[in-house]
Amino acid sequence: MEAAPAAPDFEAALAELEALVEQLERGELSLEHSLRDFERGVQLARSCQLALKSAELKVQQLVEQNGQLRLEGFEPAE
Repeated sequence: MEAAPAAPDFEAALAELEALVEQLERGELSLEHSLRDFERGVQLARSCQLALKSAELKVQQLVEQNGQLRLEGFEPAE
């Protein structure tokens, strides 16, 4: 049984996703290649979303006030 490949780190996944989007936007790929790249892009987008959610949860858990850790909500900048 083959192990699943390790998930790329956030920056690498985002860079690959951006490159795929650029390729797809040029419209020079075959339908088969475009579908393969689109599928990879969906995987990368999900990986990035999970990494961001994980980071958000860590920030919530590690906010310190008066020497004590406490849970605090996270409001992303718009």
